[in-house]
Amino acid sequence: MNHRVILITGSARGIGRETACLFAKEKAKIILTYCHDKAQGEDTLKKCRELGAADSLLLRLDVMDNKSIESAPGSH
Repeated sequence: MNHRVILITGSARGIGRETACLFAKEKAKIILTYCHDKAQGEDTLKKCRELGAADSLLLRLDVMDNKSIESAPGSH
């Protein structure tokens, strides 16, 4: 997983957070997204980095909102 990039939507809590942590243990590069709760997203990011995913990134992204998707970094 060292060279894999994983995008996990809804990673601030629940199944998304647990999935992110599993990939972090495998040293994947993870792009985490949150929609509403930045603090929870930042907490997940911190946990993933502690577990070995040092290059992880946190983005605000609402996958139900086209404008949010279109304004995401790298979407153009």
